[in-house]
Formats: sequence, C-alpha cells, structure tokens
Amino acid sequence: SADDLGFRCCYGAPNAKTIPSPEWQQTYRRAELPIAELSTIVGAVPSLAPYANELAYFGEDSASRTVLSRGDAGAAPDNVTLTTAPILWSPVPGEELLVIAAQSGKNSVIAAFHKLPDGRYRVAVDYAENHLGKHPEDVETRFVLGTLYAALGDSQKAQTQVGAVIKARPDESKAHYALAVILKDSGDLVGSDREFREYLRLEPNGPHAEEARGSLLKSVP
Repeated sequence: SADDLGFRCCYGAPNAKTIPSPEWQQTYRRAELPIAELSTIVGAVPSLAPYANELAYFGEDSASRTVLSRGDAGAAPDNVTLTTAPILWSPVPGEELLVIAAQSGKNSVIAAFHKLPDGRYRVAVDYAENHLGKHPEDVETRFVLGTLYAALGDSQKAQTQVGAVIKARPDESKAHYALAVILKDSGDLVGSDREFREYLRLEPNGPHAEEARGSLLKSVP
C-alpha cells in the first residue's frame, strides 16, 4: 500500500509523511467545461489550434437523433447514455483523461487530454507516447494508449498497442476484449471472434461476456 511508503535517513526516525493510494472513481463522469475554457485548451495544442476560434459543442438532442438514425444503430443500448458533453475518463486509479467532441465550422474535433498537476491539459496520446518512451514496461499506460488510438479511429496503432499488452500479459482479459472490439470495428471478424473467445475463456462471467457471446461467428454456451 502507498500508505506504507515513507522516507528516512540512515537510522533516523521514519518520516511522518505518507502518500495515499489512488482510489477508484466512476469510470466516466460528465464534465462541466465552458466552451471558452475548452477553446483555450484546444488552442494550446499546435495541431488543434486552427479549430479553437469557432469551437462549439454539438446539440445533445439533435446529435443523438442523428446517431441513432444512421445505418443499423437502432435505439441506444440498455444502460447507455448518449451525450455530447465533455467526459472525464478514469481508465485506471489515479489517472484522469478529459475526452471532448465538438465542432468547428464544418469540422469535427475529437480529442483526449491528460490533466497535469497544475490543472493544465496535454493531449493524452502525446503524454502516453512520451511516457512509454521512458517506461516501455508500463503495461497499463500502453493499454490506455491503445484504447485512445481506437477512440481516435487509428485501428492499426490500437491493435499494435493492445497486442503488446497481450504479449506481456497473455491472461489480461480486458486486453483480449478490447482487441476483439478493435478488430470487429475494423472488419476483421475472424480475428475478433478469436479474441472474444479468449476473453470468454478467461472471464466467462465477466462484464462483457454477454456482448462477447453475441458477437461470435458461431455462438457458444
């Protein structure tokens, strides 16, 4: 436990300071972020700065109707809330990412930011890539980076990062599930089927078991 972490010199008394362990938070939380503040955050990122001046949130009701009217989307799944608001995402304890979707003129902007200690935000992918450059053994950050690439639509990079997680931890069920979803979204149904089956082998009663069974090319009990 981090509560046991302290510092002392030679035979001196233990330091009274302790570092509290990070606590689990709700995975997704709606963020209250005025558009002016979001424009400042986006404007500080060179690759996004051109979109900062005309930035605006999508209309919640109209955007939901548009999404559900496209293709075979149908109704929103049970226990799922559609929103255009900024989201605070805590993929692992102690980490918090700001995920935004907005419009700027005729362009759409989707980005994830890592919150720095002083309250500033940095593009999360850049943060994770730089961190892994120094700490390539950090499997949790690699998993987060893979899911970020998937959210940004870069299937190849997402597969590479999540695949590396599976190579380091073959029994990591959440990685097999994530890779299955990434492969399914990219059209590789055979590869997706393989990963869904591996997820079910590792966690037959897991939180995604029903979805995994429903996504198999041939269902299994």
